[in-house]
Amino acid sequence: MNSEYKMIKACDCLDRQFHALADDTRLKIIELLRDYPLNAGEIASYFTISHASISYHLQKLEKCNLVTVEKLGRYKKYRLNKETFEKISFWLSNLIST
Repeated sequence: MNSEYKMIKACDCLDRQFHALADDTRLKIIELLRDYPLNAGEIASYFTISHASISYHLQKLEKCNLVTVEKLGRYKKYRLNKETFEKISFWLSNLIST
């Protein structure tokens, strides 16, 4: 795989991630998950929107690899994917240092 193709794939991924982060609800969810994992019901308790809307936003974040999901019995625990945020941070720092 050539480096130009890898750069295009990385940009595609960043595009989806930045699009997901452009939503206020998803940003608040990310902030909630910063310190410890939560299930959807726990996350929903911080909002006045429906559980279905919270699930929609969590699916968007998961699809972009911004959160990870661990199934624990009946519940799913959502956790911030710090590795993805480290990659985004690395990309941004390289962007401004050149």
